[in-house]
Amino acid sequence: MPWRLCTVKQVEELKSLISVIFWVPVYYRVRFKDRNSGFTQLQRIAVGLVISIFAMLAAGTLELVRLREV
Repeated sequence: MPWRLCTVKQVEELKSLISVIFWVPVYYRVRFKDRNSGFTQLQRIAVGLVISIFAMLAAGTLELVRLREV
């Protein structure tokens, strides 16, 4: 079973890496459309909350799949 091959720490590090790899280009694409301004602090907070929501949904979905296979 592939679920038993990695430690929790390894999985969390991979999730962090994927998050950075995905969101940095998105941020710079939006930021450099209008060179005078990037995201405001409130927009950064909102984006962080949205990312957290999607991360929790993905983690919950994967956990359900994992539990069904055991």
